[in-house]
Amino acid sequence: MNYIQELNAFYDRLETNPLSSSAIALWHALMSVNNKAGWIEEFAVAASVLCMKSGLKDSMFKKARNELSQKGYIQFKSRGGNQSALYKMTSLWSQYDHTGVHSSVHNGIRNGVHSSDPLLNKTKLNNHNPHHAHTREENPI
Repeated sequence: MNYIQELNAFYDRLETNPLSSSAIALWHALMSVNNKAGWIEEFAVAASVLCMKSGLKDSMFKKARNELSQKGYIQFKSRGGNQSALYKMTSLWSQYDHTGVHSSVHNGIRNGVHSSDPLLNKTKLNNHNPHHAHTREENPI
């Protein structure tokens, strides 16, 4: 997995398939753990570690984990006793249509913003300077 490609694909996917803020935080925590593990296909991590990294309480953690699983971002297997769950991250980059929005966004960035863009000419100038008040004696030039 390539962290940056996965991150870009994740945010591109969010545009059409939104997630709760808890699920987003948990996905980032899982990516961080998987990165440190060397991008292995399946890895174990304690729920307490994921709660700490994502800032989630246990009940929200479980809801976020189920949301990520149901929407195809991860797979997980709970294990009995004191064993940590096993996780598999779904590669979003490999599922992504690389000719779609992703390409058009990068082309716009690479080509720069052009002055012919109608939105660029829609700003209002603010000639008022709150730090400089004219008195009647002053004669502004």
